[in-house]
Amino acid sequence: MLKTNTPLPPTFELERTHLTSDFSKLLFFHKIIVCALWFSILIGIIILYRFDPETNSTFYPQCILYQKTGLLCASCGILRSTHALLHGEFLTALGLNPLWVGVLPLLLTLMILQTKNVFHNQPDLILCWILQKKSLLISTLILIVLFTILRNLI
Repeated sequence: MLKTNTPLPPTFELERTHLTSDFSKLLFFHKIIVCALWFSILIGIIILYRFDPETNSTFYPQCILYQKTGLLCASCGILRSTHALLHGEFLTALGLNPLWVGVLPLLLTLMILQTKNVFHNQPDLILCWILQKKSLLISTLILIVLFTILRNLI
């Protein structure tokens, strides 16, 4: 056992410094990714606010499933719904994609928590928690499939 006054062996000091340096680089990389993600979201919001997906249909991507089959997937209407939300038209947004309107606050909360964790040097807390909850992942998949089926029946 090492006493508190005893200096560490030189090789141990080098290893610890190397590991700390790699961890710092990784944290810096996580911070850059989070900032780039928020910047991309901001640019996307500005574009979506300015250009209506309903009238600028050539600018925005089209749903391949809808084009080929006429069926709406779970994500059909997300752009139009977000555009309506950005303009304060909650009921219109709800009519275009109710799943998105319900899930959006949860996603934003998770993104804010993840950003906080990254800047407090704990970048993997949220992701690890989500991936450990298999029941959450399965429930989410079932919800998406059921929503897709129901929106095409109604």
